[in-house]
Amino acid sequence: MGSDGVLYYGIDLQPEDGIPWRVLRRYNDFCNLCDRLGPQTKSWPEAPFPGKSMFVQLSSKSLVDRRVGLQMWLQRVVQERPVPFAWLRPVYEFCEIDCGPSSTE
Repeated sequence: MGSDGVLYYGIDLQPEDGIPWRVLRRYNDFCNLCDRLGPQTKSWPEAPFPGKSMFVQLSSKSLVDRRVGLQMWLQRVVQERPVPFAWLRPVYEFCEIDCGPSSTE
């Protein structure tokens, strides 16, 4: 949990041809990315997006299970080939990878 009392999930990514890195994000950040990438990313058989528990305090095991699920899901996102063009900016922004000048500049 961060110093602000908000839970951040530390997710380690291992690109096929690069150096591993870690992202720290809130569950809602993952939800937003999932929404931006499209509904097909919620139900990959090998890495479904972990659901949200409404108004329920998650147990330690549930938090670990969610983190593992988020890691599997995000790893699946970055391994998608061919990469849909519409995914590039959202994924790069989420992972804090410099993707060049913004189209609004």
